[in-house]
Amino acid sequence: MAYVPKRLFIGRCIRCGAPLYMDDEAYTCNRHDDVVVLICTGCNRKLFGKCPVCGSSLIEITSGKL
Repeated sequence: MAYVPKRLFIGRCIRCGAPLYMDDEAYTCNRHDDVVVLICTGCNRKLFGKCPVCGSSLIEITSGKL
């Protein structure tokens, strides 16, 4: 039987609530130091790359950044 590695859960999208894992493509706002703002790819497209909280541009999270 093959071992299936578990995926590392990093949080949920603040807009739709979709679970986000470390190997998924996710976006965040770099303005908020006290709150983690995570956005999934679908919501990023719907928001045109803008943060729903402050309106600044979202940056892509790489696997080593979070």
